[in-house]
Amino acid sequence: MFMHSKKGNQLRFNAISVRSLKYPIWKVGAFKNKFLWYAVGSSFILQLIVLYTPGVNSAFDVNAPEPLDWGFAILFTAITFTTLETAKWIMSMRRKKQTRAGAQGGI
Repeated sequence: MFMHSKKGNQLRFNAISVRSLKYPIWKVGAFKNKFLWYAVGSSFILQLIVLYTPGVNSAFDVNAPEPLDWGFAILFTAITFTTLETAKWIMSMRRKKQTRAGAQGGI
């Protein structure tokens, strides 16, 4: 179950990062899409209900993750999120450099 929880967490929180593949999250605005946050929050709450409610977790044949499992999930999600945002920032810097070089060459 740990892998399913980790993948679910990564998908939810990286959906916020992948909102724009061109611009970093601080340029797009992390909190502008309230429906995305509703989806992330509600799916996380549903995940917690399935994992920690007796009867529900046995119906889905899952066990609650240990704190270490949650730590790994958060770590991997943070690594993926940071990598995506760093790549977008690097591409943004390259676009700025190309734009400046193009503007100077046209004079």
